[in-house]
Amino acid sequence: MNFQPYAISQSQMIGTYAPEQILRGKVLDILPDRTALVQLGAKQVVAKVASIEPPLKVGQDYLFQIQQGSSNPLLAKVVNRKPTVGVSSLTMAEDVLTALNLKNEPLNRKIIQSFLDHGDPISRDAILQARALLKTSGDFSKDMQTIRWLINRQLPLTDTFFQTAKDLVSSEPLSAKLDTILREIKNTTTQTATIEKLKASLTAFSESNKADGLAGIFTRIGQDKGDPLLKSFIKGQIPESQFTQSIQIKIDSFLSGSFSLKETTALLKDLNINRSPQSFIESFQRFVTGHIQESMPQIGIADHRDLLLQTLKLIGFDYEHQIAEWFNNGPAPGKSNSLKENLLAVVQDQQAPFSLRKMAHEMVQKITGEQIQMVSADPFVAQFAFQIPIPFQKELTNVSIYWEGKRDRKGTLDPDSCTILLWLELDHLKETLISVRVQNHNVALTIQNNEMDLRSWLKSGEPLLKERLKENGYQLVSLTQTDKIDQNLVKKASGPLTESNYRLDVKV
Repeated sequence: MNFQPYAISQSQMIGTYAPEQILRGKVLDILPDRTALVQLGAKQVVAKVASIEPPLKVGQDYLFQIQQGSSNPLLAKVVNRKPTVGVSSLTMAEDVLTALNLKNEPLNRKIIQSFLDHGDPISRDAILQARALLKTSGDFSKDMQTIRWLINRQLPLTDTFFQTAKDLVSSEPLSAKLDTILREIKNTTTQTATIEKLKASLTAFSESNKADGLAGIFTRIGQDKGDPLLKSFIKGQIPESQFTQSIQIKIDSFLSGSFSLKETTALLKDLNINRSPQSFIESFQRFVTGHIQESMPQIGIADHRDLLLQTLKLIGFDYEHQIAEWFNNGPAPGKSNSLKENLLAVVQDQQAPFSLRKMAHEMVQKITGEQIQMVSADPFVAQFAFQIPIPFQKELTNVSIYWEGKRDRKGTLDPDSCTILLWLELDHLKETLISVRVQNHNVALTIQNNEMDLRSWLKSGEPLLKERLKENGYQLVSLTQTDKIDQNLVKKASGPLTESNYRLDVKV
């Protein structure tokens, strides 16, 4: 049978399957010119049917074995079926064992059945490697999920990759590991150069974004200048008749605080100023700039537009890429000073306490696990999820991120055609899901939160968001809130080991 793509381009199909792989397929429709519409694994394809006896039947399940995976179109054959009444799943598993010349043993059948049930491609090597990894398995279902994910992402079925991916399901968040190892370093009596450097790196990461907002402005210009400027600015935000002694006391109380987002939000509510905290802070920053011209370069508030990218670099998501760059470019490797680099140094430091080296190793495993979740087997499609701690508002906030979209011809993520999900568990807003859909530079943003009504806040912040997006070549077409959180989207964003199951709207 010659397979041609349906609903995805042929270039995406090439390389997806390898010779000798077997897939379960269902004939959906018989088409003219000896072709048929077939559900092959997770994809629908149009199959050009060679002569086969008995003929294919609509609604019937078959096993198809790839003969040539790099041809255009793909070549495959129907696996010989045993003469039975109907085609049972058990018979299919036995047919796979026969086709791949494997022993008919319970574990082999169980592995094959899992592949068949999920529409995964099956190969002899995958079964043998899965069998080796499952010999000591305590939870077949979860371990098979990990194995299937590695195959889905075309990652090696080795013990190292298996354990790294497996730990993603059960291990605590990276932020918790960061706090634990920092406490361990502070409590240990042994101090080496690598430990000191890791301590500095962990502390710098935790504090990398603390001096932002009003706190950042006051840090740069000083409390003596900041207090009268903020009072003057607030006077311009409310009618003079409403500027009572009670309002003055609330402002004085705020000025003696920490200028946190929570305190700023409460102040705006108390003063009945209908603006978002971010809009208020940016307006105050411009007000300060106009009054202290000589301090203009120093008083800009923190720019969070590159916050995610900066955090990924600080953690060490590009550590291996940097090593490759250094190796290819000739000079001896430099130092990225990322968490991953400094953690690896402690792992290799024989003078460091064993308990600390063990924690550092586990943290490296966690970072590596989050890294490999971003791997995509398809050069034209990106679909991945990962979780990282973001230093924000004087604390670490866990952010789960899901990305689904296209890649350009160079394999780079296409920011003009994608869906992004952000899952956050915040102190005040609690569980919050942010959905961002981008198509041809048009952005639709939806916030799902059932804890608070954010509509007035979104309305006040919409002009600023539009302005920021316009600066980067995008147009905001909608900004809405829904009270119900879609748990399927939450699972996509926060669940580890997301499988590639995309459906692109591409017609052939």
